[in-house]
Amino acid sequence: MSKANIEPESSASTAADEVEDVAEDQPLRTLSHDTSDEDVEDFVNNYDLADHFGVLLKASLLLRHRGDQLRVPGLTDEESTALSRESTHKWRQPKSLYFTIFVGALGAIEQGWAQTGINGANLYLPEAMGIASNSSHDAVVLGLINCGIYVGQAFFGAWLSDPVNSRVGRRGAIFAGSALCLVGNLGSAISPSWPVLVASRLVLGAGLGLNSSTVNVYAAECAPAYVRGGLAVTWQAFTAFGIFVGFLANVALHDYDASVIWRLQLAAPFLPALPLLLLIYLCPEAAPWHCKGGRYDLAYASLSRLRNTELQAAIEMYSAYLSRRHHVKMHGDKRQTFITKLRSLFTVPRTCYALYASSTVMLSQQLCGINIIAFYSTTIFSSSGFSATAALWASVVFGFINFVGAIPAIWTMDTLGRRSLLLWTLPAMAVTMLLASFTFSLPEGTARFVTLAGLIYLFCAIYSPGMGPVPCAYSAEVYPSESREVGMSSAIFTASIWATVLSLTFPALLESLGEQGSFALYAALNVLAWVLCWAFVRETKNLTLDEMDGVFQDSPVEFSRPLVAVFVGATSGIGEYALLALARAHGKTGKDIRVYLVGRSAASAKNIIAECQHLCPSGDFRFVQVDTLNLLQGTDDCCKHITKMETAEPFGGGEPRIDMLCMTQGFVRFGAAEITSEGLEVSMTLLYYSRMRFTTNLLPLLLATPTSHPAHVISVFGAGLEKGAKLHLDDLSLTRDPKAHYGFLNLRVHVVHMTTMFFEHLAQQHPGKLSLVHVYPGLVLTPAMKHPSYPWWFKAIAFVMLPIAKRTIAIDPEEIGKRVLFLATPRYPARGVENVRTSGGQVAVAVGSDGTSGGGAYSCNWDGETNDIEKFYVKLREQGFGNKVVEHTDKVFEMVGRGERFEE
Repeated sequence: MSKANIEPESSASTAADEVEDVAEDQPLRTLSHDTSDEDVEDFVNNYDLADHFGVLLKASLLLRHRGDQLRVPGLTDEESTALSRESTHKWRQPKSLYFTIFVGALGAIEQGWAQTGINGANLYLPEAMGIASNSSHDAVVLGLINCGIYVGQAFFGAWLSDPVNSRVGRRGAIFAGSALCLVGNLGSAISPSWPVLVASRLVLGAGLGLNSSTVNVYAAECAPAYVRGGLAVTWQAFTAFGIFVGFLANVALHDYDASVIWRLQLAAPFLPALPLLLLIYLCPEAAPWHCKGGRYDLAYASLSRLRNTELQAAIEMYSAYLSRRHHVKMHGDKRQTFITKLRSLFTVPRTCYALYASSTVMLSQQLCGINIIAFYSTTIFSSSGFSATAALWASVVFGFINFVGAIPAIWTMDTLGRRSLLLWTLPAMAVTMLLASFTFSLPEGTARFVTLAGLIYLFCAIYSPGMGPVPCAYSAEVYPSESREVGMSSAIFTASIWATVLSLTFPALLESLGEQGSFALYAALNVLAWVLCWAFVRETKNLTLDEMDGVFQDSPVEFSRPLVAVFVGATSGIGEYALLALARAHGKTGKDIRVYLVGRSAASAKNIIAECQHLCPSGDFRFVQVDTLNLLQGTDDCCKHITKMETAEPFGGGEPRIDMLCMTQGFVRFGAAEITSEGLEVSMTLLYYSRMRFTTNLLPLLLATPTSHPAHVISVFGAGLEKGAKLHLDDLSLTRDPKAHYGFLNLRVHVVHMTTMFFEHLAQQHPGKLSLVHVYPGLVLTPAMKHPSYPWWFKAIAFVMLPIAKRTIAIDPEEIGKRVLFLATPRYPARGVENVRTSGGQVAVAVGSDGTSGGGAYSCNWDGETNDIEKFYVKLREQGFGNKVVEHTDKVFEMVGRGERFEE
């Protein structure tokens, strides 16, 4: 923004809660990609990518300008079209990407088929193994055989993932897992006794665990962010397809000799492992795996095979490099051991919060009862009066519905979102399971057969697009790159260990509670799963893997705490851009938000609020219309109105509070001063007095925020521009002699100095509770550039220069909105807070305007760095300038508050 570019009613805001979403321990790429042409040149030279300098330079420019193609010279038609189609034709992806996802998903067929193979074998296996009695011993052994693959997954396969992936990559891990599956399936088929069968099932589980923990991560790392959820559905869809094929195989083998059937049923799942073993090395290795090893040349080669253009591959790869570079800068480049990674799941807050969410979805998948139905559906149907053949065919239909029901999730995972799918489907699943329990009260016959089967099928149809695909896809994406493998291992362990517990207990549960009581219990467990998902699961749709850091910065309690923000003047310009950025961020993360939008134009506010609601449907956006912001009386009335609304209806049910106040109202007038009825100059009122008045009037609500999240006040104008004109100490308001003292530069100098002093005063008065930032935003092209009060010569210069500036040095709207949000991060704490830790580690605290670290009041440049302004205030402080500003401001407020006209 230029010196004159402070628009009327333009305000930017974020909140203490949103602090973590753009936290310092993320690279600034969350806000902008600060990278130069020289950085690109160094990068290509260091990583053997010199032949691709041109495309990487374009990628760098696109990252810098947030995808604005107009600001990137040399884009080809093919590249421009491919970038545009990311939103309009997002499923138009290279065949190699779909082939890679398909090959990985073959392991899911094995997973589903292995489940249903044992399902059918349960009808014959107990007799063959001599465990067909009703004794507790035989019930436990049968449960152990059924859950053997899950014990193998939980204690062996899942935890092999990190060391195997680290050594041989994603493809090597999948190959090793498939080989173990092959051995486990064939070993199960030829087992002479139940101990050998249990051992074979453990080997099979180890292979399935290694595959499931690797394939989901592999798919997440290969897929673009905007279709990652949909492509991740293939794991669940192919698992369901495996279940269906397994049930079909059970029917096909039904007429075989009983002594052979169960062996064939346990052997058959080896079939999908064969093509997986043969095809996996035809797929590219996951680019993030190469990046972690510093092989960006190989990462680029992999991504080039998985994206429509080399430019798209370059964008993702160079973005990953910037993220990695920042991580190394913040935390060093020490390679983590397996134990260190495992410990980080419980000691590093950001990873720990992801663990909560991942464990919740995995646990909930088991609590809902789907695997019990998959394991024992044939047994359940048989006990309900079905013939053996009818029971098998009923299970086939169950498998088919499970497969077909997963298909809608290909679209809904990236539109409705992961969390929404869980919260919408779990209640319906609970009701369906409860109704199914009542069917066991019906007499045996057709009515009971049809009703029970129909309800189980309905349960499956509801499960398939929600609780079915979400857990594995979600767990594969929520962990940071450094601990993604061990995080996924933990997720598979959680799912497997609970599947083990439920498999072992279900036969005994049937024995003690009966079918009706067992189904009723699982109906209650679906309700418990809903509560857990509501409390711990966060939305991740359409986020890149790097952006997950912002979602999992806060603890569950902090994340659930809604945000209250006030935007003064946000009906246009920077305030509007920041508000939209905040709405977009909260819409992605699912955090609740209430915003009071203060301004004059109801029409503009209506359009902005409509867009905010679209970006964040759960947000509460309220317009507070004020026609007289250039009068302090109008400011007072507005503050009273906001205080009354927030006090009457505290957001989130807690104490009334305001987490963030951001102000950008006002503009710099050229020409003569304009004195208001209150005796103050108009621009001085908008740029200084009304902003300080908003701050002091709303101070009780600002101070009501939790100590762990101090309130943030941001004023956008000209921080750091102390030079250029004389500071009139005897005429701070510029009204004593406006003809001699008022002018564009004088106004700017007075506002900048006085804001710094008053902010320092408030920071000192409220240590630990209030962070205040004055920022110069740089050149931002806003509607204020065409303000009708500007002289003809300014308009002429703007007409010639602004088109050039737009393509070169101007900061685009989305960029400045996110930069303003950055000012509410832990980097700018309240006074007295010198050591700040976020979930990602220690944060470098900014230096205050008084020269102290974490001073509470900050003067910032457009890039978020603090201005070195202490030298301008040394003599002024000695002269008591700070006290003079505070006394002057208080006098203005007192006189105007009494209805008097101010006189200097």
